[in-house]
Amino acid sequence: MDKKFIELDLENIINRMMTTHCWSLKGAIEVSRQYRNYLFLKLKFSKCDLPPSAQIDEFWHMHIIHTKKYHQDCMTLFGEYLHHDPSGENGSKTQDEFSLIFEKQTQLLYYMEFGEYIYQINIGESKMKKLFRKLFMSKKKAKSAVCL
Repeated sequence: MDKKFIELDLENIINRMMTTHCWSLKGAIEVSRQYRNYLFLKLKFSKCDLPPSAQIDEFWHMHIIHTKKYHQDCMTLFGEYLHHDPSGENGSKTQDEFSLIFEKQTQLLYYMEFGEYIYQINIGESKMKKLFRKLFMSKKKAKSAVCL
């Protein structure tokens, strides 16, 4: 893999996933590794439709909302802005179609390139934390979520 993907600074994104999504440090670091690998696949196989895993997608969304950093990173890695199209070209794909493409294409290429499959990572948020955060945020008692 190209050195620029390995050196991509995602520390701020990792920290945001921990504070806003209650991810563990270990889980956030591991998803960031998979995300870097996924971005490399997006460059190497740019003509292929490569939907991400749910966790990589969450991490990607957090990266995107840091617009200046995301734009700079895209220019460094791809030489252009990498658009995220969560519903496929012109909204033409269903979730089932994305799941099938993920299994048949993204996973296969990921395995061929990195010798492992993208797997679900224990990101450290328990069911109780999720319930608390959902209740807490739905009542809008605070401006930001609090991780237990």
